[in-house]
Amino acid sequence: MRKLLLLIPLLLLAAGVLSAQTAEQGAVLGTVTDQSGAVVPGANVTVTNLDTGFKKDDATDSSGNFQILALPIGPYSVEVSMTGFKSWKMDRLVLEIAQRSRLAPVLTLGGVNQVVQVAGLESQIQTESASSQTVIQEKQVTDLPLDGRNVVQLVSLAPGMQYTGQQSGQFGAERGSFVQGVGVQSGQTQFSLDGSNANGSI
Repeated sequence: MRKLLLLIPLLLLAAGVLSAQTAEQGAVLGTVTDQSGAVVPGANVTVTNLDTGFKKDDATDSSGNFQILALPIGPYSVEVSMTGFKSWKMDRLVLEIAQRSRLAPVLTLGGVNQVVQVAGLESQIQTESASSQTVIQEKQVTDLPLDGRNVVQLVSLAPGMQYTGQQSGQFGAERGSFVQGVGVQSGQTQFSLDGSNANGSI
């Protein structure tokens, strides 16, 4: 697995709750308002990956909403600018797998070359998706005991999930492994490993 050198992400989704982006991507969304609470349409929102310099932007709609999808996981800065207002900037926001990070930038009157900086977000309750997900770091993969070195067993580290076994005669993390979670039967739970479908035998 290519990602084993860095981390191994496991995305665990209840059947029927599939997002439009892949398991290795996240999103930044929200609503831009001014100090009075009025929405700000036409504001430019730019996210920049702090590791690669990759940039992606969006403009707020008539309701002040923006949505930037399909962002590779990693650390980002987020900047919002609009003529007649000071620029709003969050220096660091870390996106994990399938994370949809909701922001609420508030613009204040001033020159666009003036910048209001805000601190990064603390860990938040996920309200944007019904999925359950977690990131398994390389150290956990190498240090924790695994029967047969089947990394899918680490699914039990995700809230509400459990590893239920592997189909007889199948070998390898991606072959014949079964998980169960969020109150549904194992056959009704879809999960992916390194962004690829890992249900049943392949």
